[in-house]
Amino acid sequence: MVTIEIRLTEEQAWKLLDHARRSQKTVSAHVAEVDQKVAEWEWERRREAGKRFLELSGTFSSGLSDVSERHDDYYVETILEDVNQSRVAEEQRQNETEKNEQEHD
Repeated sequence: MVTIEIRLTEEQAWKLLDHARRSQKTVSAHVAEVDQKVAEWEWERRREAGKRFLELSGTFSSGLSDVSERHDDYYVETILEDVNQSRVAEEQRQNETEKNEQEHD
């Protein structure tokens, strides 16, 4: 066992003493029990987070089986598609502008 010194507010000290007394344990035993419960809570929280992650994996499947190998190719394809869509939209805006100018002439 290791002995350590901790600093508590007076209220914290009284609460700690009261909890230990009510549970009929020493302050050291009570602190060790609380530490164990916190560790279990943290472990459970991490386990639940991991479980949620695993449940989500595959949820957003693209249907492609080679993304890990061809991710650069897919990235470039996506950029080119976006550029093409932007170009088409710009051409449509220019056509609309020209049409409006011709109607006002």
